Amino acid sequence: MSEKNFELYKKRDFGQKINVTIEYIRYNFGPLMKMILIVVIPMGILSSLALGNYFSVIGDFANPEASDAERLGVMGQMGMTYLMIFGVSIFTYSLMVSAVYNYIKTRDENPNPDFMEVLKGSFKHVPGLIGIMIITAFASFIGFFVFILPGIYLGVVMSLAVPIYIFEQEGIGNALGKAFKLIKDKWWSTFGLMFITSLIAGAASYIFAIPTYAIMFADMFSNVENMQNGDPSAVFDMFTSWTATIGFAVSMIGSYLCYSIPIIALGFQYFNLSERMEGRGLKSQIEEFESLS
Repeated sequence: MSEKNFELYKKRDFGQKINVTIEYIRYNFGPLMKMILIVVIPMGILSSLALGNYFSVIGDFANPEASDAERLGVMGQMGMTYLMIFGVSIFTYSLMVSAVYNYIKTRDENPNPDFMEVLKGSFKHVPGLIGIMIITAFASFIGFFVFILPGIYLGVVMSLAVPIYIFEQEGIGNALGKAFKLIKDKWWSTFGLMFITSLIAGAASYIFAIPTYAIMFADMFSNVENMQNGDPSAVFDMFTSWTATIGFAVSMIGSYLCYSIPIIALGFQYFNLSERMEGRGLKSQIEEFESLS
């Protein structure tokens, strides 16, 4: 099943891009999920521990017996913990994106790639991907600040720089510049594909969040007495237990797995747009034909 060949550079309509995304995941489910899990399990656990610590620090801040000096120190801890969570998240997401796209690229040349080798080779793209994501987030923020629509427009356009950066081995500036050329007259289809696949991923990720909600409600009922006694820090106890930490880890890991769907879909949109603009797939077929003749 994993030996099925997929024609990457090919013109596809909206429905075909959805179908090929699902089909690609189905045929490569085992190696793709193993590779993603290797990335996200340790990072998910680390993020959940940091998140539990963050809520614990908030609880210390809400303690009515804390002095102003203690609250000032707690605010510093909150800032450091938040930066840690953000850093771990952006690193994990960048590595996952790099691993998925490098797997697609390698599998196109070898039907049965070694996913551990693919993963090792994916680390070199992480700094560049982080740079692209930071630039995209900053540009989108400015766009939202000026007016909401420019922020959405820039976010969609610049998202294409990610597959360009990996599949074409371009620099950050060239990848971002080419994204604007590649998406010409196809912004709406790109937006629609990202929107639909993100909805699918979001809905699927709620399955992994169910244990977290169940644990939080159980912890909340066990802390009702403390909350009724006017202890504001008791509200945050439900977020700091070991069971809550496990629940957060499962939820985060599940979310990363589900959001591989829009990542792969964006990859196929890149192949589609690249074929329409440059005819990469057609050129490759012509070269193969000429080599045989």
